[in-house]
Amino acid sequence: MKKIKRLLFLSCLKATGLIEKKIQFGLSRSERIRLRIHISMCSACTNFGSQNHLIEGGLFRLNDTRKKEIDLDEFKKSIIKKLDQ
Repeated sequence: MKKIKRLLFLSCLKATGLIEKKIQFGLSRSERIRLRIHISMCSACTNFGSQNHLIEGGLFRLNDTRKKEIDLDEFKKSIIKKLDQ
């Protein structure tokens, strides 16, 4: 039973590592399943994943819009507003 528990259940440290890996490189099937199980039980990691996704998206848009002029104060306010939701 301990082996099964160890295979299926992740610590928050490992789950956050997989969340980061998912954005950068993608996950294997077993990693996706283990992460999905952990996130279904852990609200802290669910929040981390949402916030991380939001920040990565903001950085991507910022990088994409560097060719254009951008109001950084408005951009910062929109990120804070989304994080507060």
